[in-house]
Amino acid sequence: MTYYRFSTFTTSYYFPEITEETQFLYGLYSPYGGKLSRYYWRKFRQSSFVRSFTSVKEQQLPFPYASIRDLVGDDAVLSFNMGTPGEGQKISILGYIPQMQKRFFAKYAQKQEAMRQSIHEIEVLKTLQDTNLVPTLFYIKAKDAFVYLQTEYVQGHRPYDTLLNDKVIDLLLQLSKFHYPKANIGDNGLQTCLSHGDFCPWNMLVQPDSSLRMIDWEMADERIVGYDMFTWLLNVAGLVTGEIPLYHIIEKNRKHIMRYFNALGIGDYTPYLRRYVEHQQTFFEQSNKKRSQEMYQELYEQL
Repeated sequence: MTYYRFSTFTTSYYFPEITEETQFLYGLYSPYGGKLSRYYWRKFRQSSFVRSFTSVKEQQLPFPYASIRDLVGDDAVLSFNMGTPGEGQKISILGYIPQMQKRFFAKYAQKQEAMRQSIHEIEVLKTLQDTNLVPTLFYIKAKDAFVYLQTEYVQGHRPYDTLLNDKVIDLLLQLSKFHYPKANIGDNGLQTCLSHGDFCPWNMLVQPDSSLRMIDWEMADERIVGYDMFTWLLNVAGLVTGEIPLYHIIEKNRKHIMRYFNALGIGDYTPYLRRYVEHQQTFFEQSNKKRSQEMYQELYEQL
């Protein structure tokens, strides 16, 4: 079988010859970059001539293709996202089994940290399995050399709007009812709940009925309430809006912030925002991201 390699600055994707029936396999990639990346992505999908320059035979694929085939079967049509390089790197897979008309999503991890994260994600999926917040878990296989998990394919598209809105708040309020591990009091007496940990549009799918579902739960943990909302506001909005002071973003979204915290019986969200900012400052300090650290320091001083 021939695959076609689509490359970005951070990773690579491998797609088979796509038919009308398997268009969804392109869903592994969403062009959040500039006009050039969007243009190349469109040409890659539309032009067999463009794809012909990126063809790779399955025997030449730079990952354990045969091992994955043993897990999913020879009949499955697959596309692959190689993931961001590093200790947490995992291969994400979209698959289709024609005989069963079955679509699925899967992850394959080999590195120790990636395997640990995958085991953790399996535990979170089990915790939330009776809700509509996560995909249904189909199959798990954990060995010394790899961890493989397979879930349902969640139909939908990434949100076009990166602004905080009522639908996002509703999703956050659903999540606030759960705990992992079972606890409801955090540092300094602050209320906690199960947090996704990377609550961003690229980890969210809008379904045909306009409802929202989250994917990629490997960073989930028990955190202060509001952690995910502030991640959406300050990390996502910060990326989109650029150098706008973070305090202005908070002020602009005060109505949504108050709605969320009031629903949880919390009148003053400042201690929660302050704790979130402290966490981010520590993270950016360890990552040596001085400008981000300065922006959060400016926000902290205005709280």
